[in-house]
Amino acid sequence: MNRFSLRRFACVLLLLIGFCVPDRVFATTPSVCGMGGPSQTSVDWAGYYWANVPCSGCSGIDTVLLIRMNGTFRIERRNIDKAVTPTVSEGVFEWLPDGNTIVCRESGGQVTQFQVKETRLYQLDAQGQPMIGDLAKRYVFYKVTDGVTRVPYATLKSTNWKLTALMGKPVVTGKGQHEVRMMFKTCSSLLQGSSGCNTFYGTYELLPYNRIRFSRLDSGQNPCQEMVTEQDVLGVLTQADSYMIKGNVLLLSRTSDKSQLARFEAVIEK
Repeated sequence: MNRFSLRRFACVLLLLIGFCVPDRVFATTPSVCGMGGPSQTSVDWAGYYWANVPCSGCSGIDTVLLIRMNGTFRIERRNIDKAVTPTVSEGVFEWLPDGNTIVCRESGGQVTQFQVKETRLYQLDAQGQPMIGDLAKRYVFYKVTDGVTRVPYATLKSTNWKLTALMGKPVVTGKGQHEVRMMFKTCSSLLQGSSGCNTFYGTYELLPYNRIRFSRLDSGQNPCQEMVTEQDVLGVLTQADSYMIKGNVLLLSRTSDKSQLARFEAVIEK
């Protein structure tokens, strides 16, 4: 074979090799395909997720995370105590070898890891370990239908509201008591809830400009360890005449002196 034939053969061989190179060699974003682990291959993980992430000096950061099949993500963050436009960040993510954990790298340099499970993302700490402590539940991202329809932006009705502050003071659940919760029924004007150890009920009326009126409030007669809290809850509902939903928080106020009487937080049942 002469020199020209050898050169021609080499060019053809290189061309054939080029056609056989896997596409992933030229990928510019992390690959999310392949064998992977249980979550990567069996969980319908792409979509929107929401959490009210803890923050220092505020009620929480309303956070919406969208992870896409192409290995990119979008995250929105908004302080629920302030009427401000959410901050938006984009980035790329990659799966760790275990196939159950993703590493999200934002364009600004922030790196966050999540353990992926069915309908949930569990944010991990800086060392890639599960969150611990009383606030660990706040780092669980729940999968939602889209970036808007989720519990924090649900209507006043049919949401399970948990009392977190009363007359400006945090509410602590006493020993042997349940959380103070209430729900505004959708198909009627009935209000129903638990005041700690008794069931309470009453009626409500929604008026223009976020005004509200409670009436016919009553509760059971079971003896409670902390009756003061129960009496205060019913007393506050009697005084409240306006409401506001900020993120996943319901605020009840009295317009005459603009005082905030109670703070409730939307609860997502597991």
